[in-house]
Amino acid sequence: MDTPQHKEQLFRKYLNNECTVAEIRELLDLFQISNNETQLKTTIGDYFDNDQFITTKKAHQAAVDEVEARLIQTINRENQKQQITKLWPRMAAVAAAIVIMVLGVYFFNYNKSGQNSNATHFAQDIAPGTQGATLTLASGRQIRISSAANGEIAKEAGIKVIKTTDGQLIYEIKERTTGNNQTNTLSTAKGETYILTLPDKSQVWLNAASTLTYAANLTSGKERRVKLQGEAYFQITKDKTRPFIVETQRQEIQVLGTHFNVKAYSDEPTIKTTLVEGSVQVKNNHSTETLKPGQQAVLTQAGRFEIGQADQVLDLAWKNNEFMFESESIQNVMKMVERWYNVEIIYQGEITTEKFGGGVSRFDKVSEVLELLEKTGAVKFKIEKRKIYVMNNINK
Repeated sequence: MDTPQHKEQLFRKYLNNECTVAEIRELLDLFQISNNETQLKTTIGDYFDNDQFITTKKAHQAAVDEVEARLIQTINRENQKQQITKLWPRMAAVAAAIVIMVLGVYFFNYNKSGQNSNATHFAQDIAPGTQGATLTLASGRQIRISSAANGEIAKEAGIKVIKTTDGQLIYEIKERTTGNNQTNTLSTAKGETYILTLPDKSQVWLNAASTLTYAANLTSGKERRVKLQGEAYFQITKDKTRPFIVETQRQEIQVLGTHFNVKAYSDEPTIKTTLVEGSVQVKNNHSTETLKPGQQAVLTQAGRFEIGQADQVLDLAWKNNEFMFESESIQNVMKMVERWYNVEIIYQGEITTEKFGGGVSRFDKVSEVLELLEKTGAVKFKIEKRKIYVMNNINK
């Protein structure tokens, strides 16, 4: 039956977790027909019309647009696969997208009673991370940015470091200097992010537990070179005479002017470079690859680049203040939790092999993430001070 009313009924039953396997198959098949995208938008819009937590027209439209874009993106990505896939993997991908959108992106919750489920069953909770970082100058002097007053916070070799009223860090070169080898380091701890404007006016968004090292006078040489440990999003100012180079532990990225994300944590086996705009070249001792917008290079432990299409919604979620994951192991999800909420993760008993998908706002407390994971029935958690215990749910 292919009617708007039938699609809406299936969609609502799915959100209520009342669909049978056959009905879920039918729902996905209906939404994967391209000429049903208009009806999909109408169905999603009608759903949010009745949501008591979407209180303004602007928030309503944002929620509708977000759901539509992400669900269609997931469906299109699945349609582009050349091989025939099994039903359950396909269902898992689309289900994860729906869970991401409905359970967290705009701070609303949905259950059968229609009541807000903000209350948590955890006796303790942990606040999310905040904007903050530590600046280490060439002299060795350290400045906690969150504690520093707005305005000029440092001056070395003719270069001013300014903290803006919105908390960002900006470098201004006031006079020519011979101190070209002086380096600064900006570091975020677990539970911190920061935005930095470099001397060449390039911008860097630094994720939690990350470090960026750069020359205080970045534009004085033949190249603009920075070193990254952790994760950062770069928006590079064009300069054809001075290529911008991002150096990580096992690779280099060279650009002229572009937008891209680099994930290079030392405790993860791969390095991921995601290109949003422009062109970048990734290279190591084995090979050199050039990325096009929308592509991602994954540097494996074996030192080889694997080039594929990026999922920019997931890869850039952190920069957009969203905590998001899809088809991830519990260990990978909890690494994200550990970095952003500045907690210690302790596993008790057998570790589940289930894959998880979902998301909440990065402004939410950790209980929002844990309760989302517990809804799968595969895991349960206990919070004690800044420790989170992860347990396999044997009663699932």
